[in-house]
Amino acid sequence: FERPIDLQAARFFSDVNEVAGTVRSDVLETALGDFRLTSRIEGADGVAVIRPEGIRLARPGEQGTEGLVVDRRYLGDRTRLVVRFAGVEADSSALVSGPAPERGDAALFRFDAAAVLTFTKDSSDYM
Repeated sequence: FERPIDLQAARFFSDVNEVAGTVRSDVLETALGDFRLTSRIEGADGVAVIRPEGIRLARPGEQGTEGLVVDRRYLGDRTRLVVRFAGVEADSSALVSGPAPERGDAALFRFDAAAVLTFTKDSSDYM
């Protein structure tokens, strides 16, 4: 569950956000920022897989990646946000604690490196 062997296993075990990127040295460059490779990637194309709990709101004064909240759902102790990031094909899902932005609000988000996995992008089954 924590370290799936490939993209298909990651999809099977949990909801994930997928962001395409390009491999440069030991980093996957994506529209959401650069992520250190967590697995050997063949070729130049890869995908970052981010679990919803790995996306959090930036704290005041922190840098982050701007996203537009297109939907939100209160779940009791957390809120599920659907976020649209520039340059990312599909909307992303984030689970946040505490106060959350409203639908239509722009907010800054951060990505927990421990919740980001990288895999080879397989064009035959990608998204």
